Amino acid sequence: MTEPRIRPLARSRPRLRLLRAGAHVGLACALLMVPGVPTHALAQDPAGRQFPLYVSVEGEYIKTTIALRLPYQGYGQPARALATRTLDEDERLFLGFVEAVRANDLKALVKVFGVPERSPEAAKADTVTTPPRTPEQTLAIYRQSFGGFEDVRVEGRVALDDGTLFVWSTNTAKGRLVRGSVVKTFGGRRQTADVTMDQPIETLIVNSLNRLTTEELAGTAPAAAPARMHILPLTKSGVELRFAGSRPEVTVPGKVATGPAVVIGERAVAAQSQSLERYLAVHTRKSTEKLKQWFGTMNREGVAAYLTEYGRPRQIRLVMDGGPVMLVFSAVKSAAGAPPGRDVRYDYVVREGAVFKIANVLYASFLDDVLKNTSVVAAFLEQATPSK
Repeated sequence: MTEPRIRPLARSRPRLRLLRAGAHVGLACALLMVPGVPTHALAQDPAGRQFPLYVSVEGEYIKTTIALRLPYQGYGQPARALATRTLDEDERLFLGFVEAVRANDLKALVKVFGVPERSPEAAKADTVTTPPRTPEQTLAIYRQSFGGFEDVRVEGRVALDDGTLFVWSTNTAKGRLVRGSVVKTFGGRRQTADVTMDQPIETLIVNSLNRLTTEELAGTAPAAAPARMHILPLTKSGVELRFAGSRPEVTVPGKVATGPAVVIGERAVAAQSQSLERYLAVHTRKSTEKLKQWFGTMNREGVAAYLTEYGRPRQIRLVMDGGPVMLVFSAVKSAAGAPPGRDVRYDYVVREGAVFKIANVLYASFLDDVLKNTSVVAAFLEQATPSK
């Protein structure tokens, strides 16, 4: 049974994405469990800072208790002021790009700004190919969209496995926005470049920081951290998701399921009964509307096959508890004595009053781009011992 595909909104390039009706996760590094570190302590550490993660739920960003920890060096000053200090190579290239845009200097821009080559995997994922922008187009877009870079403020930099992400902000017609530029080696030459959809980690970071309040971005907003938390590494350089979580390892439908696992079991029971009405009832209103539209494109046999697939018992492997938003990872229940299934999927679950509902069906977000492409969960599920 293939997953429904839909053209996502708010994307810089048209692409088809594998989306929510239980998004698949293909996965390979380990999760660690370590004592939680207070946010204010991380903010004072030049090697890292922890930010609250705002998760997109059906088009609305909701603040969660999940944290995005970054190997972050803060600047918090205008680009003009930063340019007066002694600079390393990456700072010089990034500020050279800023100055080229500000001066409307095409020749200077070409020296420091490049267009990275696209990976074969990314090229295959596109349904519509578009030629790369010319230097002239790039310069015009940055000047028109960001006020000619007259008031660029450099917020900080994030160490990446293969380069540096500079986080900056500036006033626009939509208000002050946070954006990012990468400095990497392209074709043997160190250059500044756009953050694109081919870079899901960088895109998630920039989008996440753009959602923060001024105080959150500056690291001055206090935030409580759990006594213990899971750490989900996204890069070798130290980009991580930190969250409270549990490893229930329960099968649904079943009698021992609690919390958000219950609604996953209720979905399976509804699917087993081939009742569309009961199936839709476990979802939020917006997800229900999306499902109705999608089911309307299918024949009776297609709907029946879909419900049969979602009626299979599932083993809940991990609950990522973000407070108002939870991600529940599960796999089809294996035969007795067999290891848990590797076909891991995840569902968004939200609280609606005293009940839980499945959300984000047929929606896509930058967080999904990371979770479905990054090898970060399977090894933990296969190797770690569930906490009791």
